[in-house]
Amino acid sequence: GPRTVVHPKARIIAEAGPIVIGEGNLIEEQALIINGYPENIMPESEEVEPKPMIIGTNNVFEVGCYSQAMKVGDNNVIESK
Repeated sequence: GPRTVVHPKARIIAEAGPIVIGEGNLIEEQALIINGYPENIMPESEEVEPKPMIIGTNNVFEVGCYSQAMKVGDNNVIESK
């Protein structure tokens, strides 16, 4: 979305469906946002419906964080462990 900043070395991986990112988000270095398949599903051998991941507005994904949440609302801070 507009005014969203993705820093170098951040990874956004859309394997199982699209990732929709709202406006004004900050995705910092080495953050990993992944829309992946569950471990028990083999997408090559099964019919799998794509599921979109939705990220709202004004969120901060801090350095080194990891997110697989299918929906992130607005005004959140996601930190690394």
